[in-house]
Amino acid sequence: MDGVSVARHSFADYADEYRRSTSTVASAHYVSSYADFIAAFYRLLQQWRSETQFESNLDTITAHPSYRAIVVMGRRAMPLIVDELKTEPSLLVYALEDITGERPYAPNIQGNIRAMADHWVL
Repeated sequence: MDGVSVARHSFADYADEYRRSTSTVASAHYVSSYADFIAAFYRLLQQWRSETQFESNLDTITAHPSYRAIVVMGRRAMPLIVDELKTEPSLLVYALEDITGERPYAPNIQGNIRAMADHWVL
């Protein structure tokens, strides 16, 4: 999927995609657990990293469906994102901005991924 067509999707589209990807058909009475949520997060994270590893355009990277699905997971995903950033600062730091609408660092730090991540994890 190219960046142009991805940009036409709304957050609702990604939320629907996330719900479909994590639903279970085997039982109508199945209620997903936090373990299912964690597994879905890491599956999306792996797919996002794999499919954007050679991409340099930040807009394309953050428009990827797996990234958008992580953002749709909302505040519930924040501890998992912070844990990832503690291990390895990455562009995943932008997901925290997208989820919270906050930037807890000075504008001159924008683009310094390690410094940006440090403001979220320290």
